[in-house]
Amino acid sequence: MSADRWHFRIFIVPEATTSVAACARLRRLCETRLPAGAWEIEEIDLLRRPELAAQHQIVAIPLLERVEPAPLVRVIGDLSREDVAAQLLGLPEASR
Repeated sequence: MSADRWHFRIFIVPEATTSVAACARLRRLCETRLPAGAWEIEEIDLLRRPELAAQHQIVAIPLLERVEPAPLVRVIGDLSREDVAAQLLGLPEASR
């Protein structure tokens, strides 16, 4: 998949170790697989914005959404299997 712009939204509880790990892994995936300036990560703290859990039908955290490019893709978990996460998100191969 080739896209000019990538937008990710990750729903987290900042104090949870799985949320911290997921954010770090997502950032690493973006930095190694996407051009600089072509991606954006929107972190949603569900402790500060609990109404968004119902609005976005959050069933588990951390939950990552690839908003752009369409279609919307959702991945639950800490992204510990980065190769699988990259494939699910449609990311290109890592640049060496």
